[in-house]
Amino acid sequence: MKPLRSVPGAKAALIAFVLTVLLGVGVTSAAGLWQQSATATMAVSAATAWPGDTTVLACTVTAANGKAATLTASPATTMTVTAALVTGSTVGAERAVGTFTSGTVTIDPDTTTGVKELLNGGAGNVRFTATFDGPPPFTRQLVVNFSGNGKTTCPTA
Repeated sequence: MKPLRSVPGAKAALIAFVLTVLLGVGVTSAAGLWQQSATATMAVSAATAWPGDTTVLACTVTAANGKAATLTASPATTMTVTAALVTGSTVGAERAVGTFTSGTVTIDPDTTTGVKELLNGGAGNVRFTATFDGPPPFTRQLVVNFSGNGKTTCPTA
């Protein structure tokens, strides 16, 4: 067996071991001094009401002949409106009516694009879906009846 002094790297290993032991003795007291003594405060704020909670989509019969319906969003906001024919419990394919920034759109079953094609000169219930800008986006729906005698009926609240 070789003497310890003749092993290559023995001196460096011995010095590293001694330093580890000597520095390790103070680890407990050093860890005790290193503690968190500060506090942090976080504040979170959010809107009290989500826009979807307060927006109402209403319908009123307009025009002298009682044929057109006006959909109004309250409060006024940008809305994208689509229409779908409702037959019994079946809802047909949706058609675009348009995007309106005033929060109001007047629907005439004879001239309004999307609705005119759905009714095709006849009568029916049309479901209007208004999608509002958010954030986040939200929708409101209502069904308007366009009868064969040319009279429009808005849903009652």
